[in-house]
Amino acid sequence: MVLPDYTELSNFTTRKDGKKLAIDLTVCLVINKLSDPVDTINSIYNFTTQTVFKTEVLLINVDKEGYKYDRLLASFPALRILLPKEKLDLSQVITLGIRESLSRFVLMIDEDFKIKSIDMEILQTYFSQNSTGLLIPEILNQYEEPVPNIVKASLKNGFLDTISIDKKGTALSSFYPKYPCFIINRDMFLSTAMELSDYRDPRFCLAELGLSIWRQSYLILQVTDFKVRLLGAPKPDIQFDSNDADYIRFNYSQFSDKSITRGRGRTIFFIILKWIFTFRFGKIGQLMKAIREVRANTASNKQVAVDDMTVFRTVNRDLD
Repeated sequence: MVLPDYTELSNFTTRKDGKKLAIDLTVCLVINKLSDPVDTINSIYNFTTQTVFKTEVLLINVDKEGYKYDRLLASFPALRILLPKEKLDLSQVITLGIRESLSRFVLMIDEDFKIKSIDMEILQTYFSQNSTGLLIPEILNQYEEPVPNIVKASLKNGFLDTISIDKKGTALSSFYPKYPCFIINRDMFLSTAMELSDYRDPRFCLAELGLSIWRQSYLILQVTDFKVRLLGAPKPDIQFDSNDADYIRFNYSQFSDKSITRGRGRTIFFIILKWIFTFRFGKIGQLMKAIREVRANTASNKQVAVDDMTVFRTVNRDLD
């Protein structure tokens, strides 16, 4: 993916003696023109100014609208602000944040979250194991109750079906990061040359990210040493929806092996038949267009280290 054009504001130099600064963690905050992320920014400020680890804050304004940048630049010791020339989707934001990071580890977060606690020593231990690709936090609501965030997944008639659970454990597998709040291994992302598709619904971008990580033999784990509070509304799981073009596009582009897509054609046939009898011919055209758009670029053309059935077995092994 070619990085989008942007301008940068910064209150520190990213290089010293001709070398890139050594940073332990990049906190990448994503905001848009409708955001007023005071709680999120305050929590980031408290974390970055109190930790002994070297951090930088990378703020990406996806809509390029003005914000109180002067005050932020005066408050944070190490802040870079990226202002894109055009509005960015989530796939571009993730790629831009990771590639521009000065650290091997990037905390992606948006205005829907507030950092409660991060134990950097423990998290570095996880990432010191070369198999860890991404860590997701324990999420609590305003009443300090857990928000289900561990995603389990299966294919039903060739279509993805997920369910989120809350389960106690030190490190539990998740199919993908359900929310745009996670810490990702930058070296893994760059070394595997991950390319994310753009979707109107960000859930499918995150699902594609998760699937790509598992396919390259890396792990996605929820850990107890990383906690945040959800300020926004909980997100729904991904379930069958023939009316959702993103859902159809995701399934046809990511799952093409006949051994795991049995029943897909039959399901689509009965959906079309139902729409014919209910005179919903426009829906048929939309569905067929979504399918045709992805047939030339299927997951079978991508080099993977782990097959999809192994991915599902690994993700769901701690379900019981």
